[in-house]
Amino acid sequence: MGIDELTLRRKLIGLQLQAARLEAGVSVEICAAWLGVSAEELRAWESGLEPVPVSVALRLARRLELPPDSF
Repeated sequence: MGIDELTLRRKLIGLQLQAARLEAGVSVEICAAWLGVSAEELRAWESGLEPVPVSVALRLARRLELPPDSF
């Protein structure tokens, strides 16, 4: 049984989110506070367990001064 395209996309976006956070040197806890979510929720997004809401991706891109289509 293979991984479907949506699952792969969710995992890729999560990894991109995590990479941007790490590149900025920001902890999960600080980033979660910026986004108004729990650290557990952010970890679920970064690991690809849950899809990242577009509004969250846009807020993080803005906060990290990245292009809106970074994720």
